[in-house]
Amino acid sequence: MSVDLWQRGCERLAAELPEQQFNTWIRPLPPADISDGDAGAVVSLRVPNRFKLDWIRTQYAGRIEGLLSELAGKPIRLELSLAPRDGALARVSLAPLLRPPAGAGAAPAAQWLQGAGLPSARAASDEGKEVSEENHGFPLNRSPA
Repeated sequence: MSVDLWQRGCERLAAELPEQQFNTWIRPLPPADISDGDAGAVVSLRVPNRFKLDWIRTQYAGRIEGLLSELAGKPIRLELSLAPRDGALARVSLAPLLRPPAGAGAAPAAQWLQGAGLPSARAASDEGKEVSEENHGFPLNRSPA
């Protein structure tokens, strides 16, 4: 059994499901890992996030399992799991951007952010612009009435 089984299953799902559903939930999934063990064939599918995992499990898992079993000619068990996250790498690469520039000393963050061209609540209030929690501290650009 090979990845070809997963490909054929996806082709059948594309023909059965409305295009929007297939493109949203099935097409973006990575190829499944397929193994033939003592307990039968297992198709392992890694899903990128918990929401998608729960949705696919409740809405499509039964159909996917049945369709793959039909195509393989024997029972297939579908295993869904979360894909490993690459978030740690992203956090590390963003860390230097979140530090004050060298030589800024103990200057408050508002000073070095303002120096970087980012508005602060104080700068906006100095200019007489309205700042609120709704706009996350950025000045509202309202035209005079």
